[in-house]
Amino acid sequence: MLAEEGETVLQLAQKLQDAANIRVARSDNVDFLYDGKTIDPVLTVARAGLQALDRFDVIRRHVL
Repeated sequence: MLAEEGETVLQLAQKLQDAANIRVARSDNVDFLYDGKTIDPVLTVARAGLQALDRFDVIRRHVL
């Protein structure tokens, strides 16, 4: 997934979901995990510390 430094983590999560929408239904209720930690969705890619080739996960949050 290509990301721009000024893009927010939320925007990046939405792009990933759009790319996977054939296999997985999109959800607005997700967590963005990087280096084992949940990242604030309003942070930019640069502020979150993401670098080229870093792995991140977008995990659907279970609502009770």
